[in-house]
Amino acid sequence: MKYLIILGHPDKNSFNNSIAETIKDYIKKSGNKVILHDLYEEKFSPILSVEELNRKFSFDEAIQRYSIELSEADHLIFIDRKSVV
Repeated sequence: MKYLIILGHPDKNSFNNSIAETIKDYIKKSGNKVILHDLYEEKFSPILSVEELNRKFSFDEAIQRYSIELSEADHLIFIDRKSVV
């Protein structure tokens, strides 16, 4: 199984960051593949340019990688500053 964890919390010392790391470690120990993306650490920009909107495609390498990881993941886990889903 492949798991993709998306962390969207700005504080590295937050409880949410601890949750993300704990989940990641548990999944790894169970023998599954896991990818954790800390959107703040990676300085991810959610802004879509007009050019990208019109092309319906991004040449940004990070976006291309994220798209592949999303399509290949069996499970998605989102952790942000207000909730865990």
